[in-house]
Amino acid sequence: MANVTKHRFASAKADGADLTQVQPSNWNDGHQFIGGAAGDVLTRDPTDANFGAVWTAGAGGKFINNSGTGNLGEWLPAGFDSATRVIFWDGTAAATIPGLKGGVNGQIVTVKNNSPNGSIASFPNRSASAAQAYQFANFATSGPTEIATNGSITWVNIGGFGWYLLAHEQGAWITPAFNAADYYGIAPLTWTVTAGAVVQAGYRLTGRTLQYAFHVDSTTVGGSPGPWLRRKVPGGFTLSGKTHAGIHGFANAGVGGAGLLMHETTTDISFFHDPAALTTWAIGSLTLRVSAGVEVQ
Repeated sequence: MANVTKHRFASAKADGADLTQVQPSNWNDGHQFIGGAAGDVLTRDPTDANFGAVWTAGAGGKFINNSGTGNLGEWLPAGFDSATRVIFWDGTAAATIPGLKGGVNGQIVTVKNNSPNGSIASFPNRSASAAQAYQFANFATSGPTEIATNGSITWVNIGGFGWYLLAHEQGAWITPAFNAADYYGIAPLTWTVTAGAVVQAGYRLTGRTLQYAFHVDSTTVGGSPGPWLRRKVPGGFTLSGKTHAGIHGFANAGVGGAGLLMHETTTDISFFHDPAALTTWAIGSLTLRVSAGVEVQ
């Protein structure tokens, strides 16, 4: 066997008849290393006066595949150990992962989304569904950090404090499930948006910057004319401050224009008919196109 650790001196004597004694062949045999996991390396441990060595995760490491879906709780993928460096997730339905078990202090792990049908893996920040040692500490704390098609996310394990985010590439933009309650007017206005009216409603998280783009066509403004139409911030995030941007274009009851959007609450995007927020929205049909970026908590 190649690369076996042996004594420098090899005995040339033949073994004796008494097998209860240490034989020359025993001396010449290779040493057996016990413990550790695939890919680990044996390093000096100055705190151990008797043996002075410890297994640590090797630089080479290994990768595993996992296709878990649904709420995976304290996730422990089959084959995951201290040598794992990459987890290729190829689930065919959405997965929520509150924590990751089985890591060691200093271990760096990347999860790559290889879903064959565009499913999304979601990693909530400091979820109560996992013990602290398995939780994720993300850049954005008010909503989950997600990876879509071709996205990846990388953490480092900090012992009992959990996994701290090092890098995140969301991959494809994410389109949330339609919810009519996400779109509404402030009295006396009402705003009705159907699923079929949503041409685009995507978002992308980079660090703590949330980019979003909405395009709704032939929606209905009802009630009485008023200044405020609103949409919930996508992804479940909370905004960190008040900002504003321009509406690219709208058509409201046959009148076109370019208005104003504001992040005036921590959970809503407000749409105004004109940059000065003086003109009220007219009752009737509304087509609206907006995109902006905002910092989230």
